[in-house]
Amino acid sequence: MFRKIQKGIEVLKNNLFNRNKLIFISEPINWVIEEICFELISNINKKYSIKSNISYSPIFLKNKVLHFSSIATLVKGDRVVNFNDSNKSVLSWYHVLPDDKRIPFIPELNNKINFVHTSCRTTQDDLIKHGFDTKKVVLIPEGIKLDNFEVFSEKQKDEIKEELHLPKNKVIIGSFQKDGHGWKEGLEPKEEKGPDVFCDVIEKLSQKFDIHVLLTGPARGYVKNRLEKSGISYTHKYLKNYSEIVKYYNALDIYIIGSRVEGGPKSLLESWACGVPVVSTKVGMPADLIKNGENGFLTEVEDVDDILEKVSHILNNQEVKEKCISGGLKDVQKYSWDKISEIYFEHIYKKLI
Repeated sequence: MFRKIQKGIEVLKNNLFNRNKLIFISEPINWVIEEICFELISNINKKYSIKSNISYSPIFLKNKVLHFSSIATLVKGDRVVNFNDSNKSVLSWYHVLPDDKRIPFIPELNNKINFVHTSCRTTQDDLIKHGFDTKKVVLIPEGIKLDNFEVFSEKQKDEIKEELHLPKNKVIIGSFQKDGHGWKEGLEPKEEKGPDVFCDVIEKLSQKFDIHVLLTGPARGYVKNRLEKSGISYTHKYLKNYSEIVKYYNALDIYIIGSRVEGGPKSLLESWACGVPVVSTKVGMPADLIKNGENGFLTEVEDVDDILEKVSHILNNQEVKEKCISGGLKDVQKYSWDKISEIYFEHIYKKLI
């Protein structure tokens, strides 16, 4: 409790004396959201005369451009977070759940927010359908720090498998997302992330191939329990240093996204940047960016048999696999944070400053 109070006092003091123009309001425990904020801050501070930084509250901030980095930073419980009217404001809203309790706040948000940013067409359509002004909704996909990712040589991949104690003669299937509720064991699955779909696919896939599942991220308890009950071998590592993820991608033969709802996920771009073929449900950015057979494969949401068929098609056909890899490596170049930050500036920040 003392640390929380101390942290709150520090945030308030920093806000009171903050002279920067663009302030990103982030979630302190969401590493994905914080990473996006820090990448935008780094690129904008490097390229433009305006200066930006991160905060965890809008209190005491005046005459700024506030970018609320997720809906959770702006709507808390039964209220919209208050901020000074002298500020211009941007909200990033990545995905809208079917029973999303924030939907009723949209009329109020529509009056308070200058722009609403999202990363995929599905969410863009949802936000407009639920009442956001079409002119305020801006579609900008997530970016990737390409310098942090690379394709390892075959020798390096063998060495990584040995380092991570992975079986050399099994097909390595990857899933690196948080798909359980909370930040501990994650025994209760997050339905929108589709961990049940992933496990259904893996169970059927294990009947056709000798597989091993590689997991990272927190709250993976549901998936691990399902794998153990099915007798499917797996490795799970919650990385403290996220830069290590490049090694884990390079150990994979294929990456599966089985989600029901997504804004990203970032794993699409990261898989591409490491030369890993992707099979995904038609959600989020994959629905916008994947071209069947050219840089990956798409399936309908919850279509376990089609996911199985697409994964099997890649694993059984080296030519198809190589085409997906080369297509992904080519297309991911469009989404470097260097390029994506320029779109943010031109389409949002420049209009508010």
